[in-house]
Amino acid sequence: MALKHMKFITSILSIGALVAAVTAAAPARAENYDGAKIFLGTAATIWLLHELNQKEKSKSSKKEAKKKEVKKHAHAPAHKKAAPPRGHAKPALPRQCLRDTRRQGLVMGQGCLNRNYKAVNRLPNACRTVFRANGDRRNGFQYNCLSARGYALARR
Repeated sequence: MALKHMKFITSILSIGALVAAVTAAAPARAENYDGAKIFLGTAATIWLLHELNQKEKSKSSKKEAKKKEVKKHAHAPAHKKAAPPRGHAKPALPRQCLRDTRRQGLVMGQGCLNRNYKAVNRLPNACRTVFRANGDRRNGFQYNCLSARGYALARR
């Protein structure tokens, strides 16, 4: 942003120097053209500033167009999981393994899952947790995490 300001200040100074050079180089005559010089100098300054502004606008519009083009081809955000393809449904989790803990909410116990669920080794590691039950530390899976990844409870 500071670079834009520096370009603007530099252009103003160069325009001022140009106007000063034009007015100083004019031969001294008996006629007075001060009004015309001021008018032409102002018109030239306005025209140059307009051209600089148009150039900056075209650069920024090209950048925006490039950003939009990149957004068109961007992939879906990482936090949204796609639904599993049909025919590859995940087996339902056994309802009897669901426990309600005070601190961690709903948890599926590891031991119960080992006894009642074939695909324990396929459950996502990101959902693993350690919880307390009857004063002991137990391993298990956060139910909210599992359900967010497409796992559901059995109906009975």
